[in-house]
Amino acid sequence: MKRILKSSLSLLLTLALLFGLIAQWSAPLTANAASNPYDYNATDANGNWANCTWWAWQLAYDNTGVALPTWGNARDWYSKAQAAGYSCDTTPSANSIACQVSGTYGHVMFVTAVDGNRIYVKQGGYRGTSNGYHEGWTSTNDVIGYIHLGKNHNPVGAFDIAEGKTGQVFVRGWAFDPDSPNSSIDVHIYIGGPDHSTGECHAITANYSRPDVNTAYGISGDHGFSHDIITAKSGTQTIYVFAINTGEGGNICIDSKTVNIKPDTESPVISDVKITDIDKDGYTVTCKVTDNVIVNKVTFPTWTSNNGQDDIIWYNANISGDTASFRVLKSNHNNESGEYRTDIYAQDYAGNYAPVRSMFVDLSTYTLTYNANGGTGAPASQT
Repeated sequence: MKRILKSSLSLLLTLALLFGLIAQWSAPLTANAASNPYDYNATDANGNWANCTWWAWQLAYDNTGVALPTWGNARDWYSKAQAAGYSCDTTPSANSIACQVSGTYGHVMFVTAVDGNRIYVKQGGYRGTSNGYHEGWTSTNDVIGYIHLGKNHNPVGAFDIAEGKTGQVFVRGWAFDPDSPNSSIDVHIYIGGPDHSTGECHAITANYSRPDVNTAYGISGDHGFSHDIITAKSGTQTIYVFAINTGEGGNICIDSKTVNIKPDTESPVISDVKITDIDKDGYTVTCKVTDNVIVNKVTFPTWTSNNGQDDIIWYNANISGDTASFRVLKSNHNNESGEYRTDIYAQDYAGNYAPVRSMFVDLSTYTLTYNANGGTGAPASQT
Protein backbone atom coordinates (compact mmCIF):
# COMPACT_ATOMS: atom_id res chain seq x y z
CA MET A 1 0.00 0.00 0.00
CA LYS A 2 2.87 2.42 0.86
CA ARG A 3 4.50 1.64 -2.50
CA ILE A 4 1.26 2.49 -4.30
CA LEU A 5 0.98 5.79 -2.39
CA LYS A 6 4.61 6.67 -3.12
CA SER A 7 4.17 5.90 -6.83
CA SER A 8 0.99 7.97 -6.99
CA LEU A 9 2.61 10.91 -5.23
CA SER A 10 5.60 10.71 -7.55
CA LEU A 11 3.34 10.70 -10.62
CA LEU A 12 1.35 13.67 -9.31
CA LEU A 13 4.56 15.61 -8.61
CA THR A 14 5.87 14.92 -12.11
CA LEU A 15 2.60 16.06 -13.66
CA ALA A 16 2.60 19.20 -11.54
CA LEU A 17 6.13 20.10 -12.58
CA LEU A 18 5.32 19.45 -16.22
CA PHE A 19 2.16 21.58 -16.00
CA GLY A 20 4.17 24.37 -14.43
CA LEU A 21 6.69 24.34 -17.25
CA ILE A 22 3.93 24.40 -19.88
CA ALA A 23 2.19 27.28 -18.12
CA GLN A 24 5.45 29.22 -17.92
CA TRP A 25 6.25 28.78 -21.63
CA SER A 26 3.11 29.27 -23.70
CA ALA A 27 4.82 29.59 -27.08
CA PRO A 28 3.06 28.30 -30.23
CA LEU A 29 3.34 24.59 -30.93
CA THR A 30 4.47 25.11 -34.55
CA ALA A 31 7.93 26.22 -33.49
CA ASN A 32 9.96 24.50 -36.20
CA ALA A 33 8.42 25.44 -39.55
CA ALA A 34 11.02 24.68 -42.22
CA SER A 35 9.92 27.64 -44.38
CA ASN A 36 10.82 30.28 -41.79
CA PRO A 37 13.81 32.13 -43.32
CA TYR A 38 15.13 33.45 -40.00
CA ASP A 39 17.53 31.77 -37.57
CA TYR A 40 15.75 30.60 -34.42
CA ASN A 41 18.85 29.68 -32.42
CA ALA A 42 20.76 32.97 -32.42
CA THR A 43 21.49 34.37 -28.95
CA ASP A 44 22.60 37.72 -27.62
CA ALA A 45 25.48 38.45 -25.21
CA ASN A 46 23.32 37.44 -22.24
CA GLY A 47 22.43 34.06 -23.69
CA ASN A 48 18.80 34.98 -24.48
CA TRP A 49 16.95 33.80 -27.56
CA ALA A 50 17.39 37.03 -29.51
CA ASN A 51 15.58 36.52 -32.81
CA CYS A 52 12.36 38.48 -32.54
CA THR A 53 12.24 38.26 -36.35
CA TRP A 54 11.90 34.46 -36.22
CA TRP A 55 8.98 34.69 -33.81
CA ALA A 56 7.24 37.53 -35.68
CA TRP A 57 7.53 35.67 -38.99
CA GLN A 58 6.35 32.39 -37.45
CA LEU A 59 3.45 33.90 -35.49
CA ALA A 60 2.29 35.77 -38.60
CA TYR A 61 2.32 32.53 -40.58
CA ASP A 62 0.66 30.46 -37.83
CA ASN A 63 -2.14 32.97 -37.27
CA THR A 64 -2.79 34.38 -40.75
CA GLY A 65 -1.20 31.97 -43.22
CA VAL A 66 0.90 34.81 -44.68
CA ALA A 67 4.49 33.78 -45.48
CA LEU A 68 6.34 37.08 -45.31
CA PRO A 69 9.41 37.88 -47.46
CA THR A 70 12.86 38.05 -45.87
CA TRP A 71 13.21 41.67 -44.74
CA GLY A 72 16.45 41.48 -42.75
CA ASN A 73 16.76 43.15 -39.34
CA ALA A 74 13.62 44.15 -37.47
CA ARG A 75 14.30 47.88 -37.89
CA ASP A 76 13.92 47.46 -41.68
CA TRP A 77 10.62 45.56 -41.68
CA TYR A 78 8.24 48.53 -41.74
CA SER A 79 9.90 50.40 -44.63
CA LYS A 80 10.35 47.23 -46.68
CA ALA A 81 6.74 46.16 -46.05
CA GLN A 82 5.59 49.56 -47.31
CA ALA A 83 7.75 49.22 -50.43
CA ALA A 84 6.39 45.70 -51.01
CA GLY A 85 2.79 46.96 -51.02
CA TYR A 86 1.61 45.68 -47.64
CA SER A 87 -1.01 47.66 -45.73
CA CYS A 88 1.01 49.74 -43.24
CA ASP A 89 -0.06 52.56 -40.91
CA THR A 90 0.13 53.78 -37.30
CA THR A 91 -3.18 52.22 -36.19
CA PRO A 92 -2.78 48.93 -34.26
CA SER A 93 -4.96 45.93 -35.07
CA ALA A 94 -5.13 42.25 -34.23
CA ASN A 95 -3.07 40.07 -36.58
CA SER A 96 -0.56 42.83 -37.33
CA ILE A 97 3.15 43.25 -36.66
CA ALA A 98 4.24 46.11 -34.42
CA CYS A 99 7.59 47.58 -35.53
CA GLN A 100 10.17 49.43 -33.47
CA VAL A 101 13.42 50.95 -34.75
CA SER A 102 15.21 51.59 -31.46
CA GLY A 103 18.62 50.02 -30.86
CA THR A 104 20.93 48.50 -33.43
CA TYR A 105 18.51 45.97 -34.87
CA GLY A 106 15.05 47.23 -33.91
CA HIS A 107 12.26 44.95 -32.69
CA VAL A 108 9.09 43.35 -34.08
CA MET A 109 6.13 41.87 -32.18
CA PHE A 110 2.95 40.07 -33.26
CA VAL A 111 -0.22 41.84 -32.10
CA THR A 112 -3.24 39.75 -31.06
CA ALA A 113 -5.46 42.35 -29.33
CA VAL A 114 -5.80 46.14 -28.89
CA ASP A 115 -7.06 48.13 -25.88
CA GLY A 116 -6.69 51.89 -26.33
CA ASN A 117 -2.98 52.70 -26.26
CA ARG A 118 -2.12 49.15 -25.20
CA ILE A 119 -1.50 46.16 -27.42
CA TYR A 120 -1.32 42.49 -26.47
CA VAL A 121 1.77 41.08 -28.16
CA LYS A 122 3.61 37.81 -28.60
CA GLN A 123 7.32 38.24 -29.14
CA GLY A 124 10.76 36.69 -29.17
CA GLY A 125 14.04 38.26 -28.10
CA TYR A 126 12.60 39.17 -24.70
CA ARG A 127 15.24 39.57 -22.00
CA GLY A 128 12.98 38.74 -19.08
CA THR A 129 12.59 35.01 -19.81
CA SER A 130 15.08 32.19 -20.14
CA ASN A 131 14.02 31.28 -23.67
CA GLY A 132 13.36 34.82 -24.92
CA TYR A 133 9.63 34.25 -25.61
CA HIS A 134 7.04 36.45 -23.92
CA GLU A 135 3.47 37.58 -24.36
CA GLY A 136 1.44 40.26 -22.61
CA TRP A 137 0.17 43.85 -22.70
CA THR A 138 2.56 46.64 -23.67
CA SER A 139 2.38 50.33 -24.60
CA THR A 140 2.17 51.59 -28.20
CA ASN A 141 4.50 54.53 -27.45
CA ASP A 142 7.67 53.16 -29.09
CA VAL A 143 5.94 51.60 -32.12
CA ILE A 144 6.53 53.47 -35.41
CA GLY A 145 3.86 51.54 -37.32
CA TYR A 146 2.00 48.30 -37.95
CA ILE A 147 2.15 45.81 -40.82
CA HIS A 148 -1.39 44.47 -41.31
CA LEU A 149 -1.60 40.86 -42.36
CA GLY A 150 -4.76 40.21 -44.25
CA LYS A 151 -4.40 37.77 -47.13
CA ASN A 152 -1.62 39.15 -49.35
CA HIS A 153 -2.48 39.05 -53.05
CA ASN A 154 0.45 41.21 -54.18
CA PRO A 155 3.66 39.68 -55.52
CA VAL A 156 6.65 39.31 -53.21
CA GLY A 157 10.33 39.29 -54.08
CA ALA A 158 13.83 40.63 -53.53
CA PHE A 159 16.23 42.78 -55.57
CA ASP A 160 19.59 41.23 -54.67
CA ILE A 161 22.17 42.89 -56.93
CA ALA A 162 22.49 45.80 -59.37
CA GLU A 163 25.77 46.43 -61.17
CA GLY A 164 26.46 49.18 -63.69
CA LYS A 165 28.54 48.27 -66.76
CA THR A 166 29.34 49.86 -70.12
CA GLY A 167 26.01 50.45 -71.81
CA GLN A 168 24.20 47.98 -69.60
CA VAL A 169 23.06 47.07 -66.08
CA PHE A 170 23.21 43.65 -64.44
CA VAL A 171 20.26 42.83 -62.15
CA ARG A 172 19.56 39.77 -60.03
CA GLY A 173 16.74 38.81 -57.67
CA TRP A 174 13.48 36.86 -57.47
CA ALA A 175 9.72 37.36 -57.46
CA PHE A 176 6.52 35.33 -57.35
CA ASP A 177 2.81 35.92 -56.80
CA PRO A 178 1.11 34.16 -53.83
CA ASP A 179 -2.02 33.77 -56.00
CA SER A 180 -0.07 31.49 -58.37
CA PRO A 181 3.06 30.59 -56.37
CA ASN A 182 4.29 27.85 -58.69
CA SER A 183 4.26 29.97 -61.86
CA SER A 184 6.86 32.42 -63.15
CA ILE A 185 5.80 36.07 -63.33
CA ASP A 186 6.98 39.10 -65.30
CA VAL A 187 9.33 41.68 -63.83
CA HIS A 188 9.76 45.21 -65.16
CA ILE A 189 13.12 46.95 -64.80
CA TYR A 190 12.96 50.76 -64.89
CA ILE A 191 16.22 52.65 -65.41
CA GLY A 192 16.34 56.32 -64.40
CA GLY A 193 12.81 56.61 -62.99
CA PRO A 194 9.97 54.52 -61.51
CA ASP A 195 7.54 54.85 -64.44
CA HIS A 196 7.29 55.23 -68.22
CA SER A 197 7.38 59.02 -68.08
CA THR A 198 10.72 59.18 -66.26
CA GLY A 199 12.40 55.81 -66.78
CA GLU A 200 13.42 53.38 -69.49
CA CYS A 201 11.35 50.19 -69.08
CA HIS A 202 12.60 46.66 -69.82
CA ALA A 203 10.32 43.64 -69.37
CA ILE A 204 11.84 40.30 -68.33
CA THR A 205 10.48 37.10 -66.79
CA ALA A 206 11.52 35.70 -63.40
CA ASN A 207 12.04 32.16 -64.69
CA TYR A 208 15.52 31.25 -63.45
CA SER A 209 15.97 28.49 -60.90
CA ARG A 210 16.04 29.71 -57.27
CA PRO A 211 15.81 26.63 -55.01
CA ASP A 212 16.49 28.83 -51.95
CA VAL A 213 13.27 30.74 -52.58
CA ASN A 214 11.30 27.53 -53.13
CA THR A 215 12.61 26.10 -49.86
CA ALA A 216 11.91 29.28 -47.88
CA TYR A 217 8.33 29.60 -49.11
CA GLY A 218 7.40 25.97 -49.69
CA ILE A 219 6.68 26.50 -53.40
CA SER A 220 7.88 25.05 -56.71
CA GLY A 221 8.71 26.42 -60.15
CA ASP A 222 11.31 28.99 -61.24
CA HIS A 223 11.22 32.49 -59.76
CA GLY A 224 14.66 34.06 -60.19
CA PHE A 225 15.97 36.68 -62.60
CA SER A 226 19.58 37.32 -63.58
CA HIS A 227 19.95 39.58 -66.61
CA ASP A 228 22.18 42.08 -68.37
CA ILE A 229 19.85 44.92 -69.37
CA ILE A 230 21.05 46.92 -72.39
CA THR A 231 20.35 50.64 -71.98
CA ALA A 232 20.89 53.93 -73.77
CA LYS A 233 21.20 55.70 -70.41
CA SER A 234 24.51 56.43 -68.72
CA GLY A 235 25.94 58.01 -65.58
CA THR A 236 24.35 57.69 -62.13
CA GLN A 237 20.97 55.99 -62.52
CA THR A 238 18.46 54.51 -60.08
CA ILE A 239 17.19 51.06 -61.00
CA TYR A 240 13.63 50.14 -59.96
CA VAL A 241 12.35 46.55 -60.02
CA PHE A 242 8.59 45.96 -60.23
CA ALA A 243 6.96 42.55 -59.81
CA ILE A 244 3.92 42.26 -62.09
CA ASN A 245 0.79 40.98 -60.37
CA THR A 246 -1.39 38.06 -61.49
CA GLY A 247 -4.94 37.61 -60.22
CA GLU A 248 -6.00 39.79 -57.28
CA GLY A 249 -3.72 42.50 -55.93
CA GLY A 250 -1.46 44.92 -57.81
CA ASN A 251 2.06 45.46 -59.11
CA ILE A 252 4.65 46.29 -56.46
CA CYS A 253 8.08 47.89 -56.46
CA ILE A 254 10.34 45.28 -54.90
CA ASP A 255 13.23 47.67 -54.30
CA SER A 256 15.53 50.19 -55.97
CA LYS A 257 19.30 50.53 -56.22
CA THR A 258 21.62 53.18 -57.65
CA VAL A 259 24.44 52.33 -60.07
CA ASN A 260 26.88 54.10 -62.38
CA ILE A 261 26.56 53.15 -66.06
CA LYS A 262 29.55 53.86 -68.29
CA PRO A 263 28.58 55.44 -71.63
CA ASP A 264 29.01 53.26 -74.71
CA THR A 265 30.98 55.34 -77.24
CA GLU A 266 32.34 52.55 -79.46
CA SER A 267 30.81 52.07 -82.90
CA PRO A 268 30.01 48.67 -84.40
CA VAL A 269 32.50 47.15 -86.84
CA ILE A 270 31.49 45.85 -90.28
CA SER A 271 33.74 43.22 -91.88
CA ASP A 272 33.82 40.22 -94.21
CA VAL A 273 31.33 41.75 -96.66
CA LYS A 274 30.25 39.34 -99.41
CA ILE A 275 27.95 39.32 -102.43
CA THR A 276 26.92 35.77 -103.36
CA ASP A 277 24.33 33.87 -105.37
CA ILE A 278 24.18 36.46 -108.19
CA ASP A 279 21.64 35.39 -110.82
CA LYS A 280 18.91 36.81 -113.03
CA ASP A 281 16.61 37.26 -110.02
CA GLY A 282 18.94 39.07 -107.62
CA TYR A 283 21.82 38.60 -105.18
CA THR A 284 22.54 37.95 -101.50
CA VAL A 285 24.37 40.38 -99.21
CA THR A 286 26.23 38.99 -96.19
CA CYS A 287 28.55 40.63 -93.66
CA LYS A 288 29.88 40.30 -90.14
CA VAL A 289 28.91 43.01 -87.62
CA THR A 290 30.35 43.14 -84.09
CA ASP A 291 30.06 45.57 -81.18
CA ASN A 292 31.51 45.91 -77.69
CA VAL A 293 27.99 45.70 -76.18
CA ILE A 294 25.35 44.65 -78.70
CA VAL A 295 24.33 45.37 -82.28
CA ASN A 296 20.86 46.88 -82.39
CA LYS A 297 20.10 47.07 -86.09
CA VAL A 298 21.64 46.42 -89.53
CA THR A 299 20.01 47.81 -92.67
CA PHE A 300 20.78 47.36 -96.37
CA PRO A 301 19.37 50.32 -98.37
CA THR A 302 19.34 49.23 -102.02
CA TRP A 303 18.50 51.00 -105.31
CA THR A 304 19.37 50.91 -109.01
CA SER A 305 21.42 53.43 -110.97
CA ASN A 306 18.50 54.04 -113.34
CA ASN A 307 16.36 57.04 -112.38
CA GLY A 308 18.31 57.86 -109.26
CA GLN A 309 16.84 56.49 -106.02
CA ASP A 310 13.22 56.19 -107.15
CA ASP A 311 13.23 52.49 -106.18
CA ILE A 312 15.24 52.67 -102.94
CA ILE A 313 14.21 50.17 -100.25
CA TRP A 314 15.71 50.01 -96.75
CA TYR A 315 15.97 46.30 -96.05
CA ASN A 316 16.30 45.15 -92.43
CA ALA A 317 18.98 42.48 -92.31
CA ASN A 318 18.40 39.04 -90.92
CA ILE A 319 20.81 38.73 -87.98
CA SER A 320 22.12 35.43 -86.65
CA GLY A 321 24.91 35.73 -84.12
CA ASP A 322 27.32 38.27 -85.63
CA THR A 323 26.26 37.63 -89.23
CA ALA A 324 23.80 39.88 -91.09
CA SER A 325 22.33 38.93 -94.45
CA PHE A 326 19.55 39.68 -96.94
CA ARG A 327 18.44 38.53 -100.40
CA VAL A 328 17.89 41.46 -102.83
CA LEU A 329 15.32 40.65 -105.53
CA LYS A 330 14.91 42.42 -108.90
CA SER A 331 11.16 42.04 -108.56
CA ASN A 332 11.25 44.59 -105.71
CA HIS A 333 13.01 47.12 -107.96
CA ASN A 334 10.80 47.26 -111.03
CA ASN A 335 12.63 44.21 -112.44
CA GLU A 336 15.37 46.54 -113.59
CA SER A 337 18.68 45.15 -114.83
CA GLY A 338 21.93 47.05 -114.82
CA GLU A 339 23.84 48.35 -111.83
CA TYR A 340 22.50 47.92 -108.26
CA ARG A 341 23.93 49.58 -105.18
CA THR A 342 23.58 48.27 -101.62
CA ASP A 343 24.91 50.18 -98.62
CA ILE A 344 25.38 48.72 -95.13
CA TYR A 345 24.36 50.64 -92.01
CA ALA A 346 25.05 49.15 -88.57
CA GLN A 347 23.88 50.74 -85.31
CA ASP A 348 24.31 49.73 -81.67
CA TYR A 349 21.86 50.31 -78.83
CA ALA A 350 23.61 53.53 -77.75
CA GLY A 351 23.11 55.04 -81.22
CA ASN A 352 26.69 54.64 -82.47
CA TYR A 353 26.97 53.96 -86.23
CA ALA A 354 29.62 52.07 -88.13
CA PRO A 355 31.08 53.76 -91.25
CA VAL A 356 28.83 53.04 -94.21
CA ARG A 357 30.01 50.29 -96.57
CA SER A 358 28.85 50.08 -100.20
CA MET A 359 28.61 47.32 -102.85
CA PHE A 360 27.81 47.52 -106.57
CA VAL A 361 26.41 44.63 -108.59
CA ASP A 362 25.68 44.51 -112.35
CA LEU A 363 22.62 42.33 -112.85
CA SER A 364 22.76 42.68 -116.61
CA THR A 365 25.80 40.39 -116.62
CA TYR A 366 25.32 38.88 -113.12
CA THR A 367 28.72 40.19 -112.00
CA LEU A 368 30.11 42.00 -108.97
CA THR A 369 31.62 45.31 -110.09
CA TYR A 370 33.25 46.03 -106.73
CA ASN A 371 32.47 45.50 -103.10
CA ALA A 372 33.03 47.02 -99.69
CA ASN A 373 36.21 45.04 -99.14
CA GLY A 374 37.96 46.70 -102.10
CA GLY A 375 38.79 45.33 -105.55
CA THR A 376 38.86 46.44 -109.17
CA GLY A 377 37.08 49.75 -109.63
CA ALA A 378 36.47 50.27 -105.92
CA PRO A 379 36.50 53.90 -104.82
CA ALA A 380 39.34 55.01 -102.54
CA SER A 381 37.03 55.10 -99.52
CA GLN A 382 36.36 51.36 -99.92
CA THR A 383 39.96 50.13 -100.38
